Amino acid sequence: MMASGLVNLLAGRKIRTVFLPVSGEETELRDAGARLMVYLPDRPYWLLVVLRQVACLLDRNGGRLSVLILSRSSASWIWRSLQKLVKKESFLGGVRLAPSDLPCSSLAALMLRDWECTVSLKKQALEEEQVSGIQPEGMTKKELDVLVDSLAGQAIQEQARQRGVSHKTLYVQRRSGLKKMAHPMLYEKTPLVKNKQKGPLPSGTVSPLSPFEREFVHAIHNRQVYPVFQPIVDGGIQLKGLEILARWERNGQIMQPAEFLPQIRSGYAWRLLTALMLQEAICGINQYRGAYYFSVNIPAAISGSESLIEMIKQLSTRLINPFWTDRLVLEISESLNLLDRHESRFLITQLQHLGYRVMLDDCFSRSSVYFPVRAVRFNDYKLDRKVVEDAQYEPHALALIKSLAFYCDLTGSHCVAEGIDSREKLSLLRASGVHLFQGYSISQPVFKFELAQMIADLKKRETVQPIA
Repeated sequence: MMASGLVNLLAGRKIRTVFLPVSGEETELRDAGARLMVYLPDRPYWLLVVLRQVACLLDRNGGRLSVLILSRSSASWIWRSLQKLVKKESFLGGVRLAPSDLPCSSLAALMLRDWECTVSLKKQALEEEQVSGIQPEGMTKKELDVLVDSLAGQAIQEQARQRGVSHKTLYVQRRSGLKKMAHPMLYEKTPLVKNKQKGPLPSGTVSPLSPFEREFVHAIHNRQVYPVFQPIVDGGIQLKGLEILARWERNGQIMQPAEFLPQIRSGYAWRLLTALMLQEAICGINQYRGAYYFSVNIPAAISGSESLIEMIKQLSTRLINPFWTDRLVLEISESLNLLDRHESRFLITQLQHLGYRVMLDDCFSRSSVYFPVRAVRFNDYKLDRKVVEDAQYEPHALALIKSLAFYCDLTGSHCVAEGIDSREKLSLLRASGVHLFQGYSISQPVFKFELAQMIADLKKRETVQPIA
């Protein structure tokens, strides 16, 4: 049924399609440029049967196949299992993976273009392991065979007689195979609890990935989710830092964070996105030799996760100069209630002890929980764009901004204002004691390849009158 559906997506494209039987272990694809698309089902029996068939096809075709596996299973588990099932790891070079529940339009686009341009199964699996902190054991051929026969209803005694081995050997193989099938990311398609709660799940929980989240994760692996950079300048338009923001090119449309981030609940998806942004920050710090800081937003869902600190420490080993850790700024939203999040408070303190700067984002926003400066001392504070907007005509908002700017002066912190979209706003906030500024009238977010030109343009504008 799945194969027929995939063929229907290609209808009218003049692409010749051939169905391969699941049981056809002798199949060899002789057509030059043949591409194999495989649906890996969720049900354990068919998952294992099809996985075994994929390994056989790769072996018999000497690794010359370009294979796209459609599955909701873990990339890491599939990779580690195929490693043990094929004769040579090099046979896996042409294997790719995509979620089987991608929208039809995305699946059709993936099938029609050259999927060899997408990230390999190996790279996707290694990224998954780095972010999740889990490296599964792959399924061996003996374990797979005994599990397939057991799931088909064949008794261990009958299998032992056919294979000429002891019952104990097969019991051990079946048990070890079942343990490997229990990889925590293999069955994220099903909720772990009956009562679905809104908002992010507790830190450390293996949360189920929704179809949207699997599409999002796939987009991150294939760099369809990508970073853009918005400059942060002082009153003379001298560049001091850059905030890294995410964009998603989905079905030919560029999506803003507000369009997709509210639908993300899985801790794994958040960690993967954060890892991508942190990697870009480290690259930027190295590229500009520590001249500018790069800031990354830390999602509330993982703000108390120990794996976050390990991820940051591991990525920071790539810094050319270990003293550039203060060039990495981590933004924590003020909407996070730190009184109820001991883990988050501890994480912030740890990060500061390691030399990183931590910024309180969205200060005085409409969704503000409270101002947590007694619970945690931050290195920098960023005003929410709404309070910046209101300061032009609301004395109370302006008083809040002045009080924060004065507090920052007393404590050696920086006060940053975002949402600067006019010369009048900049003048008002400079007069109120704000130190740094970010907004569209300074520069819109730019692509990575546009950074050098944007920095050059800002240097030309360094003046007492910052916005012409």
